[in-house]
Order: sequence, then C-alpha cells, then structure tokens
Amino acid sequence: NDEEVKFGFAVTGLIDAENTVERGKACPGDVLVLTKPLGTGMVSFGAQIGRISQECLDEVGASMAGLNKDAAELMVKYEANACTDITGYGLAGHLVEMVRGSRVAAEIDMSCLPVFAAVDACLENDILPGAIERNQEYSMAWVRVKDTGGEKNLPILYDPQTSGGLLISLPEGAAESFVEEMRNRGHNSTSIIGRIVEKGSGTVDGKVVVVNTSLANFIGNREEVVTMAKKKESPASIRVGKPAPAESQDVSCCDSPPPLEEETAVEALSLFKDFMKEVNKPGLIDQRTKKLMAVTLSICQRCKPCFVAHARAALAMGITKAEIDEAANLAISFGGCVTMMFYKGACEELGV
Repeated sequence: NDEEVKFGFAVTGLIDAENTVERGKACPGDVLVLTKPLGTGMVSFGAQIGRISQECLDEVGASMAGLNKDAAELMVKYEANACTDITGYGLAGHLVEMVRGSRVAAEIDMSCLPVFAAVDACLENDILPGAIERNQEYSMAWVRVKDTGGEKNLPILYDPQTSGGLLISLPEGAAESFVEEMRNRGHNSTSIIGRIVEKGSGTVDGKVVVVNTSLANFIGNREEVVTMAKKKESPASIRVGKPAPAESQDVSCCDSPPPLEEETAVEALSLFKDFMKEVNKPGLIDQRTKKLMAVTLSICQRCKPCFVAHARAALAMGITKAEIDEAANLAISFGGCVTMMFYKGACEELGV
C-alpha cells in the first residue's frame, strides 16, 4: 500500500515525515509533474448525491486504487528535488506548502492538468464539495490568476483528493524521461503541469501563478459522464444549484438521503424518515433548542436550502429573529467571514 511506499522512501533518507524530499528543495528551473488525475472530491460528492453515474465513479475508483509505487521508484531514479502527495488540501494547498518550504514560486498551466472527464460536468453543474471552499480560503492568499477566461475551472485547484497522485519537482532534463517511463508502465495520465520559478523581488514565498485557466487534459471517456439530475430531480439536487420542485419548496437537503439503487431506495428512505422523526422528538433536549441547533448547523454548512427550511420552521414555532441571530453568531464564530456573508445573503433571500 501507499504507506509502505512512503516508508520505503523514508529509509533512503529522501523524504521527511511530511513527504517532502530532503535531497534539496524545489529549485528554479525545475519542472512540476503530476502523476494522477484530479477530481476525486467532485466526482465522489456527485455520486453521493445521485448526480454522477456509477460508471464514472468506477473509473475514478480505479485511479484511487492505484499505488504510487512506480512514481516513487522513478522519482528516485531521476533525482527529484521535492515531492508531495496530493490529498485533502487539494493541488493548490499542497503546492503552496512545497514552494513556501523551498522559498520559491511556481507557475501552473491548468490546460495541462490531468482531470477526470466528469470534472467538466461537475463544474458546469456546480457539483462542488464544501471542502473546496475551505481549501480555497486557505490557499488563495498565495494564488494569483493571470488568465481569467476560465475562472469557473478554478475549483479543481482546491478539490480535495482521496488517494491522489504525487506532485514531483524534477530537474528539467529529467522530467520528460520520467513522464515517458511512467506512461510506459501504464500511468497514462502522468503530465507536466508547470514549473518552479524564482520568487522575484518583493514576492512572498509560496506564490502560485496560474497562467492558463482552461481545461483540456481530460482523462476517461466523456460518454460515460452522466449528470443524473437530468433524469431525475431529487431534494439533494437543491444543494448544487438546481431549483426545488414546486411541491417541496422548503425541503432541506438533509430531509432525504442521497438516492440509492432502486431495490433498496424505498426501504432506506423509510428508515431514514423514521430516524429523522426520532431525532426531532423532544427528549433531553427540547424541540425548540433542537430547531435552533439545526439552524446553526445549516449556517455552518452554508447550505441555503437547509437554512431556509429550518429558519422558516423556527419562526413558525415562535422563535424570534433575534434568537436566530444569536444562534447564527455562534456559527459565524466557527466559520468566519465567509459564513457571515452567507448568513446575510440567506436572510435577505428569506426576507427576514
């Protein structure tokens, strides 16, 4: 497994506990290579809410199941200067940490990024997991975008990856040979995505400059990408920008689980509804308090359908706007400025 691969490097003295090569640091003139496609966060989230086909999910799963063993061996052979795996903080987050630690800057050409074909549909339909926004809040201070023509594609930089590939900083003369040998071993998505540059006078360490925001290096069969919402709308689809059906205007996305296979959906939905009834019964915590908790959690999650549904229910129970504001302040204390702006906008839309 990947842990064994990491241990294998550790005993050679090439990487430290944070998976960064100790041979040196990312150096100006180095070429950046990414060994696996991006987009596991978007596709997994899309599948969870019933918006992405099983075929597409299987394709992504096959990539996630692949080891980084070959890349690990070859990066030693070609004397990589620095390396990090791409996991929960997304490409931008991990690249920022690499270049900050090396006291250099980086340039990224997004048209070279290997991305799953489903990513295009996810971006088009706003199928974006919440972690993208949190990752962006962290990384955006170091990211500069020169080309604004494809800004809608920027979330892929912050998409959290599960079992992602390696991002490797290689000497320019070795990068193409590394990529060729990786592809000869069956890792066809391995791609050169950018380069390391001098940070420049007055520039902060770790700056990442995006010189091209288009996406062109799609991995997988586009014909297998299915946006399930086009076939069947569900309450869950409200969260990703689709209008709610007329008969369920105040349904929150947590009132229904993601759609399941047909043979289990009816039973699962019944069990879930029973669970929700039990959760909302007064017990050690009274119903009024639970409703305020639901309002707070929906603000923390920045889920507008949930907030609208729970806020209206709270007002109908006699909970005042002042009490909702107090609950919201608790959520804002955890979520910061972005959560405050979400709450303000959601209240305006709600008319309270």
